Amino acid sequence: MEKTERQIIQEEKKQFWQDHIEAWKRSGLNQSEYCRRQGLNKDAYFYWKKKLSQDSSPLSLVPVPLKINLAPTRKPLVVVIDSRYRIEVSGDFESATLGKVVRTLEGR
Repeated sequence: MEKTERQIIQEEKKQFWQDHIEAWKRSGLNQSEYCRRQGLNKDAYFYWKKKLSQDSSPLSLVPVPLKINLAPTRKPLVVVIDSRYRIEVSGDFESATLGKVVRTLEGR
């Protein structure tokens, strides 16, 4: 199937701006200065830069593995001594250490 004249012109424009965008990347200049030095319309440059970046980087979905902890959450163990001390213990703890803390608080 032959391309229409309009399609050919559009491809030429696309190539023209793609070439300029690549040249700007190599130039070390900011985009406005590059356009000024090349005699390019800044609005047209930015339009084509945006259009070409959208064309060249289609959206894609990336699977992200999730680690879901379905284990029931436990409430902490609460030890109250003489209404003066409150100790909350959660997760894995050493019972011997807890015993020492309680004996120390009781003054034994």
